[in-house]
Amino acid sequence: MDPINTLRQWQAFDRSRPSLPGENLLVAGLGLALIAVSLRSERRGTAAVQAATGGALLLRAMRGCTYLTQLPEPRPAPAWDAHLADARALGLD
Repeated sequence: MDPINTLRQWQAFDRSRPSLPGENLLVAGLGLALIAVSLRSERRGTAAVQAATGGALLLRAMRGCTYLTQLPEPRPAPAWDAHLADARALGLD
């Protein structure tokens, strides 16, 4: 089977599934567990892969993204709106 088609099928399944109620908490716990296991690993290569995977899972949980293959919705920045209002008041827009 073609790996690219397999990845696309997995992405389509991931986007179509409903999100689980404690998914981000579960992913964060799994990421922390992988990092803890990597600290006790005797092989450096294995430890590096475990730590990188755990860090990626922690990042995914902190972003609040419910899908593995989709970026979260951008959040509006109130500070930018204030700067934009100041620029418009000065006629710089």
